[in-house]
Amino acid sequence: KKQKLESQIHTLGVLRKQERLGVKHEYRPCTCALMGRSCEAETCECIKANNFCEKYCACAGPLGGCDNGFPGCGCRKSECR
Repeated sequence: KKQKLESQIHTLGVLRKQERLGVKHEYRPCTCALMGRSCEAETCECIKANNFCEKYCACAGPLGGCDNGFPGCGCRKSECR
């Protein structure tokens, strides 16, 4: 559980840095579940690209219980970016 949180914090940090620098990248849903694998750093396209798994991924992201699913933002209701 601690490793999952550290991974999510790292991914959020990378995405925020890329956003500040104006880096754009194409989102490609991962196919891990179609291959019979769980989303791991060595095999998941989303993790390799510093993205969270989304509902469009074969693993269904947070809806499917994926460990790499977006944990939700910590913004206040009126201050979400």
